[in-house]
Amino acid sequence: MDTAEILANYKSIEKYIFGWASSVFTEFNEFQKTKSVYYYTDMNALVNGIIVPNPEANKEICLWATKWSHLNDKEENQAALNVLQEALNDDVFNSFVILSDDNHSVSFSKEQDSLPMWSMYGSHGGGVMLEFDVQKLLKIYGARLMPCVYLNTDYYNSVCANLFEFHFDDTFEHLSQHQKVLAVSILTQMFIGVTKNPAFHYENEVRIVGIGNKYFYDTVRQEEFRVKNGVLIPYIKEFLPKTCLKAVWLGPSMDKVLSQKTLRAFLDSHQIGAEVKCSSIPRPRGTGKAPQSQGAHHWCRWLGLSGSPLPCCGRRGTYRYRGCRCG
Repeated sequence: MDTAEILANYKSIEKYIFGWASSVFTEFNEFQKTKSVYYYTDMNALVNGIIVPNPEANKEICLWATKWSHLNDKEENQAALNVLQEALNDDVFNSFVILSDDNHSVSFSKEQDSLPMWSMYGSHGGGVMLEFDVQKLLKIYGARLMPCVYLNTDYYNSVCANLFEFHFDDTFEHLSQHQKVLAVSILTQMFIGVTKNPAFHYENEVRIVGIGNKYFYDTVRQEEFRVKNGVLIPYIKEFLPKTCLKAVWLGPSMDKVLSQKTLRAFLDSHQIGAEVKCSSIPRPRGTGKAPQSQGAHHWCRWLGLSGSPLPCCGRRGTYRYRGCRCG
């Protein structure tokens, strides 16, 4: 099918996709009641990329949508594809592999002011957390704004069962074959796009999926590239209206008095009315910065927290629990 045919087919089933997705991804029903999602990042990204200078209307916020093949856990998409490969014949499966290669996603978290999230993504507490309005995002993306499904959980098993045993309503029977194929393709792409390793469950992640994919009726855009840990990461820019941004939170290791004033001035200079808030996590005694050793922040000892997984001991992705003796 050419682009015009795909667009026509998508538009004809668009009003049904929300309900179909809710039937397969049952946690999406509860998520629709959520007020906010959070995007942890560093101050440099906020100032030199996220807040767009001289923007077009409704394109004041720019987030980078990473290609699925280059997300943090490179095996998560493969796990979903393995499930599909067992359930589908080779021709159908290969078509889904081709479709999934064009997808990019933007990641958020449902965790507000989370110590592990500050450590992993928010410059070890020296960055910012952007709070976005879920209801406004849903109006833009609909079911493409979806909570992640963590492998080997009861919910994951439920989604797999719902996906492969799904019974469309009577409306589906009146669709053309192309429309039916597109509907199944979209639900399958959602499954691939939100499947995630359970080791990352603490992130409580939500994704906008299908960015840059014509089968989701999204504008196909030119990929750009950034460098992370010596690897080129393909991404595309996703623009949002500034009204989606509710607040910008300062991290726990920042000078809150000075930073609040300058951040407010920066946002005002770009006509961004989002609130400026501060993390409620207490700053460490003494220097005002999180303790460091070989570049790592020992969050567990800093706050004396225990009983939950917290990054520490020098390497991202390394976690300790109660009784950690780091440093």
